[in-house]
Amino acid sequence: MKSRIKYLSLLALLILFFSAKVFSQEWNWEWGKSISNKFSGTCLQVQECDFMNNLYSVCPYDSILFMPDTTFHHPEQYSGYRNNAAILINNTKGEFVTALDLYTLPGQHIFHANVRTDQELNLYIACSFTTRMFVQDTIINHCNGPYPSSPDGLIMKLNNQYKVVWATLIGGTLQDDINEYIVDKNGDMFILSEQTASFSSPTTVSFFEQDTVYSEQDFTSISKLDKDGNMLWRNDFFGELSSTHLVQGADEQLYFWGRSYSDIIYNGDTIYNPYSSQYTSDFISIINNNGIVTKLNFFDFPVYPYNMVVNEIGEFSLTGTVYDTVILSQDTIIIPDDEYYSFIGKFDTAFQPDWYYIIPKDDNQQMGVGKIKLIENNLIFVASTDGDFQIADTIVSNSYKSEAFVVELTEDGDLVNIIKSETTHDLISSYLIMDNCNNPIISGYYQGFSYFGLDTLDSFSYYFNDGFIAKLTRTEPEIINLGPDTIACDQYILTSPEEYEYYSWNDSITNQNWYMVTESGIYHFACSNEDGCWLYDTINIDIHPGFEINLGADTTIKENDTIIISIPDQYESYLWSDGSTSNTITIIGYDYGMGTFPIWVEVTDGPCIVADTIYVTIKSEFGIDEITNNEIHIFPNPFDDEITIELKPDYQSIEIYDLNGIAVFNIDIKQSNSKSKQVELGNLTRGIYILKIKSKEQNLIKKIIKI
Repeated sequence: MKSRIKYLSLLALLILFFSAKVFSQEWNWEWGKSISNKFSGTCLQVQECDFMNNLYSVCPYDSILFMPDTTFHHPEQYSGYRNNAAILINNTKGEFVTALDLYTLPGQHIFHANVRTDQELNLYIACSFTTRMFVQDTIINHCNGPYPSSPDGLIMKLNNQYKVVWATLIGGTLQDDINEYIVDKNGDMFILSEQTASFSSPTTVSFFEQDTVYSEQDFTSISKLDKDGNMLWRNDFFGELSSTHLVQGADEQLYFWGRSYSDIIYNGDTIYNPYSSQYTSDFISIINNNGIVTKLNFFDFPVYPYNMVVNEIGEFSLTGTVYDTVILSQDTIIIPDDEYYSFIGKFDTAFQPDWYYIIPKDDNQQMGVGKIKLIENNLIFVASTDGDFQIADTIVSNSYKSEAFVVELTEDGDLVNIIKSETTHDLISSYLIMDNCNNPIISGYYQGFSYFGLDTLDSFSYYFNDGFIAKLTRTEPEIINLGPDTIACDQYILTSPEEYEYYSWNDSITNQNWYMVTESGIYHFACSNEDGCWLYDTINIDIHPGFEINLGADTTIKENDTIIISIPDQYESYLWSDGSTSNTITIIGYDYGMGTFPIWVEVTDGPCIVADTIYVTIKSEFGIDEITNNEIHIFPNPFDDEITIELKPDYQSIEIYDLNGIAVFNIDIKQSNSKSKQVELGNLTRGIYILKIKSKEQNLIKKIIKI
């Protein structure tokens, strides 16, 4: 396979010196936060982003650690020996949430502390420890072995309230270390552990109190546990393996690699080291989710990968260090004597190069490439150096102090972006994660002043390191807006767009995109895609108490009667059907005339508007006002365009009123021998109307309905 070379000699390179700020127009430092020991060096190791975009970092410390609003202090410990570990939790804005303390006895050790989460925000902690350790008021003791000062491996689950759910150990006769640790969103765990033995001191190792292995030689294990701590499977690789690593690819396969001083024995078969025991040889194994090893072999590779990611089709991208001469496919790169260069590249499933960069440095220049992440097939990595940083045809100048560089490359190896930190003394980072919105988070240690957006970090001392964590804005968040603050009556429904997977209303997660508000207060809203990239908004809702108005039942009065309808005088405003604005209305029969009239009121109090209507029928002092006999027939009723009225010849007029008492139709009836009258009413809108037919002696009232 022909590789595409991404390294050119310095003589032929067009060198571009420029500010990282100018190049990184799309990237900005959003925030930076720090913690301090004050008496010895401190380093933050950012490791995890949970489903709510909270960030988890590990900080080894000795006897005291100062954090915002929290201090861990163990005066019995030895100053300068970082044997304890703190787990710090920051939200997506960098604000300190809380911290968990993992501590041990004087002279004992906690190391390789790792923290992971699942989608339910449970915490999974892995570490190695000697003799005894303490977590959240829980005591964890070394297994029953003859050498308590040799470490055991611990796996522990805490719920989202940080209470211990269960804890289990890998422990044997000699040393048992947990080096790498993977937790998927369902809570299944993949654990890489190394067990020490020898022919003179064989070991018996208990795995989570569920299985036991006896061995006279060192071996490395990969175990799978479910979220309840039950072991689902385990693979043991016997031999002198070192610098082992475990990652899960985007193809969901496990990739286990490292170096070996010996042959590797797996499942009774021997994979022979091509260099015997004289030199270390690189090996790699691929394991599927069911624990089946689909590949295990040594390979002759000029770069030992420190960090590796694998895409969905099994292609490798890795970082490492190269010494001496590097031969990749048809390319030969000569490294100066007694020097090392950094390396990043992409390879196919057979480890043939697609593209790569050699990252050179000057004499005595310190350089290290840290974690690498794969985001939408782009590679993002962090590196630190105390000199200029060169990648592809780009050099970012840097003089006399260490700075961190965050770099993004496309799947074809093209440089997308690069940004460096800004500090007055030194800043080193090798830890990198991506939050759920694909923004880089880096951490490490610094001295002096460091600048991250609007945040300026000032180390406690120029003689000791302080730990830091900082966030880059790589992807501008979408804007979600629930609208302005609102005053509502009785209740209010908040709604948001429907295209999101999860919704959070006042920290309660649901799949419902609306929320019924019944109490005044500030409401915190968030919505997320399936990956946990949350958008946020806050709205203040003032709920005014609702009320009811009841004018009573419909009533009938005579023409010479008067009634007064009254409602409580405790509301802001009133509007009656006759236009009056007090809390009472007086109805005089003679003022209205005979018929049935709607009497309504609209009451306003704050944002609440309440209305009620009654019908008052006014009867004549003589005659009848109801059609109670066969003097008149109206059909059809309900009607569409016209009605037919059958009536006696002595009636004089026809009038039609709407429910507000407004006349919408009237006609005089000429004397005729005809007993029926067609009335065209097609221009009326749909609704209920009052039909009044007048004669010299009486008025007849009838409700009609236009459809």
